[in-house]
Parts: sequence; C-alpha cells; structure tokens
Amino acid sequence: AAPWAENGMVFVACCDRKLYALDARTGSLLWEFTAGEEIYAGPCGWRGMVYFGCHDGKVYALEMRAGKKIWDFATEGVIFSSPVVAGGTLFVGSYDCRVYALDARTGALKWAATTGGGIRAAPAVAGGRVLAGSEDWRVYAFCAQTGRLLWQATTSGPVRSSPVVAGETVYAGTADGRLYALDLETGVVRWVFRTRGALDAPPCYHQG
Repeated sequence: AAPWAENGMVFVACCDRKLYALDARTGSLLWEFTAGEEIYAGPCGWRGMVYFGCHDGKVYALEMRAGKKIWDFATEGVIFSSPVVAGGTLFVGSYDCRVYALDARTGALKWAATTGGGIRAAPAVAGGRVLAGSEDWRVYAFCAQTGRLLWQATTSGPVRSSPVVAGETVYAGTADGRLYALDLETGVVRWVFRTRGALDAPPCYHQG
C-alpha cells in the first residue's frame, strides 16, 4: 500500500500489523502503532490525524504526532480500501459490501451505502459524489452528503482499482483488463479500452 507523507513525517502501513511513523528527512522511527490484524490499506492524513483501515475490519484514527488512538470504527468485513477524507468526512470501503462515511474527527457514522460486492480500493470524491468500484463488476456513485445511490455502471469484470476523476469523466479499471471512461453525472459509458492484463492499479490523468 502507498505511504502517506505530511508534516515532515512518512506513515507506512505493514502486514506485520503495524503503522510506522518515520522522520521524512532521516528515516528514523518516531512511533509505531499495533493494530488488531494485518494492514493492507495505505493510510491518509487530515488536520493532525492519520487514518487507516485494517484486516480486522476496523478503521483507526490516530493522533499524528504521538500515535495515540483517537477512535476506531468497526465494519463487518476486512478492509483493503484506503480511506479518503473530504470536507471533514472520511470515506472508506469494506469487504462487507458497504461504503462508509464517518465524521473524521469523532468516527461517528454519517451513512453506509450498500453495493453488490466487496470493495478493495479507495473511493474517489468529486462533484459531490463518492465513487467506488466493487467486486460485483460495477462502479457506484453515491451522494457524498446522504449516501443516496445516484447511479451504477456495469463493467465486464471486478473493479479492484480506485476510480480517478478528471473533469466530468470517471476512469476505472477492471480485473479483466479494461479501462472504462464514465460520465460523472450519469454513469454512461463513454469509451472502453482493452489491455492484455488485469488493471488493479488506479489510472493516472495528466493535462488532458
């Protein structure tokens, strides 16, 4: 999983159940936190806190400087999805087939939206929408404020990479090697490009 760098620190999640905080300049260990099980999802930071999901099904929020646990929130499935914070809300997917919206400060549940399959990758937030790919071969768009389903787009395989939004287009890769371009407003498929292998990593958009 990708590390997170902020405030002169680098945060690294590891399969040894630990989140490590390192000095970005020297690489020296500042602190470590032991979670309940392995950590496959990358962390993210926001306003002095660092967040990560764990294989024990929990989302953890730690104080960034000292590594003290502020809160945790239990889902009903393992978490492969990295969290994303936007507008004071933390969004994360779980293998219990749900996307969760939590208050980033307190961990209080704002809403949970159901998909037809487990969610492996981080959601994307754009245009008031939360976009998530699912093992049920679909990309979902939910209202960021309420969790209401806005649209779902069917693809040709499990969607295990994080969607990327550029302008009014959502890009998402599938496990059967196709890259989809979807309309952000409606979910209508604009085009599909076929590769020769699984697309498990998110695409990258640059200057049109």
